[in-house]
Amino acid sequence: MTAEICRKCGKEKSIRTSLTHDIIYACSVFDRKLYRIEYYKKNKDKIAEYQAEYRKKNKDKIAENKAEYYKKNKDKIAEYYKKNKDKIAENKAEYYKKNKDKIAEYYKKNKDKKAEYGKKIKKKVMNFYSSGEMRCRDCKEDILELLTIEHINGGGVKQRKEMRSHNIYKWLIKENFPPGYAVLCIRCNWLKGKVSKERYEEILQEIKQRDAIMIKA
Repeated sequence: MTAEICRKCGKEKSIRTSLTHDIIYACSVFDRKLYRIEYYKKNKDKIAEYQAEYRKKNKDKIAENKAEYYKKNKDKIAEYYKKNKDKIAENKAEYYKKNKDKIAEYYKKNKDKKAEYGKKIKKKVMNFYSSGEMRCRDCKEDILELLTIEHINGGGVKQRKEMRSHNIYKWLIKENFPPGYAVLCIRCNWLKGKVSKERYEEILQEIKQRDAIMIKA
């Protein structure tokens, strides 16, 4: 067992001989850390239960604190991810490999809950970028499942590649709804990248005329 010198008493102590209350309160920070490690090992189920209960009761406060921390440190966080992206990806892959059955079971149990959460954050984003109208800016489609986010100045493909598995809606909320985005339906968003501006305007007029006829009928 590796030994270290206690900062207070100056005596050499090993991990095994340091775990007593007399030493904990009389000696170094090192010994107190060892006590906390041992305490966690003995009480991890109780601690996990307490933490789960705390998160349940304080989820809004926790989310607010996370958002505030990210806002203050987003450049630092971005720099860290940029420098360590390969290591992070490797750790994620290793974790998934070791826990894939557990992860699959979790997603199976929480499928409906995750779908509801995804719908909730999408609504929040669509509501903001459509100024409360919750519909496509160009053709006025209002079915939520058909609505998407348009990158007004382009660069959507590049951003999706950089974000990898990150959810665009979560990112927009975390960034406090930055400018440069709008709400379009899947059809309009696809058409804008496939046809000329003039043809796009023609198609919109055709859609409006068709919809007007259907309403009258």
